[in-house]
Amino acid sequence: AMDRESVREAVSLQPSIDCTRTWNDESDELILTLERPLAPCAMYRWSLGTGARAQDGAPLAYPRTGSFITDLDSDAPRVIGTYPMILSGAAWITAGSDLNDLENGQSIGIRFSEALDPDGIATGIRIEPSQSGMVQLATPDLVLFTPNSGWPPECPMHLVVSPDIKDLSGLCMGGEYREGFTPATRYLRILRVWAETDEALDLPENGQILRVRVGAEPDGIRSLGIWLSGPFDAEAKAAFMNGVELAVFFPSNLPGPVLRGIAWPSDDTAIVEWQGLRASEIPVVNYYELQIRGGPGGLTDSLGSYPGEDIRIIVEAKP
Repeated sequence: AMDRESVREAVSLQPSIDCTRTWNDESDELILTLERPLAPCAMYRWSLGTGARAQDGAPLAYPRTGSFITDLDSDAPRVIGTYPMILSGAAWITAGSDLNDLENGQSIGIRFSEALDPDGIATGIRIEPSQSGMVQLATPDLVLFTPNSGWPPECPMHLVVSPDIKDLSGLCMGGEYREGFTPATRYLRILRVWAETDEALDLPENGQILRVRVGAEPDGIRSLGIWLSGPFDAEAKAAFMNGVELAVFFPSNLPGPVLRGIAWPSDDTAIVEWQGLRASEIPVVNYYELQIRGGPGGLTDSLGSYPGEDIRIIVEAKP
């Protein structure tokens, strides 16, 4: 049985480590329990000096020394696969063969060769250009990056994994992992705008003119159909008119059109009705402008896609 205080002063480890010391009831066995992991692939030396005494005062006859190497795990972690992934119930499932299949509503799954140390995961995964999102450890060897908003359409990006990512033994990757990809999300396109069968534009471009008949005064009613490349759910339909407007173009003293209603014959087609339009009276031709706003703050479908730029169609009111 040992004098515990003398042993505490006589035992040492190099490099030093943080540990707790636990004795058995007989005081003849000391257990050192690590408070933090040892450095990987490193040599440690321990020693017990002659200052260690038994409870009866007898000193250790001669010092004891030894060493050990933390090389049981010598393989650095590495990325072995990346996939689009989606949460199904309580499980994450693969949703594509590679990151070029990535759609809005999906996360990037990064599979590693072994279990990882959770510390440093949050700062060790990033997207370039910068994309805010949440990083989580789904399983010991699977990391997920979930963007806070949809993936930007038709935008080349890079997944970057820091070389500081560690496995449970503390081994770092050692080299940065970088993978280029372009998400499968596409810009929302306007496929067709029409008033009547013979009054239509297919794949309209900025500045094109759509000649239409308008209703008689004082109502001056005109409906325009807008066929889009993506679906609209209830939320996207409710926000539809935040991205669409019909305004006076020329002459400027025309009364402004007033929205009368909107109908959805299908999830990708809106019929919008305005009133207050005025037919042209020769020689003056009345023009209105149908404005469809693009960009992240513009017209957005239920998948998060939006037009790449503003689209303005000139609506000519026939005499």
